[in-house]
Amino acid sequence: ATEVTEDTEEGGATGTPKRRGASFSVTSVARPLLDWVILGGESGPQARPMDPAWARSVRDQCVEARVPFFFKQWGGVNKKAAGRKLDGEEWNQRP
Repeated sequence: ATEVTEDTEEGGATGTPKRRGASFSVTSVARPLLDWVILGGESGPQARPMDPAWARSVRDQCVEARVPFFFKQWGGVNKKAAGRKLDGEEWNQRP
């Protein structure tokens, strides 16, 4: 499995996905390297907000590349109140 987070960079010569800031391209790696994308905002007292445009971009890239997309949460101090809908829909796709 490959884990990509906001503060780290994965990858290198092996062609695994890289993420730096808000740029992440699902379609550049596509299948068969990515079987599933799970996206969720940070939670807890020091959680940083997630940009909705970034969440939409990752979702749209997954749809285009036919990679299952699971939106876990918006995050924040009270993640249950923020919910897990992206543009009014729960994304629960699984491989």
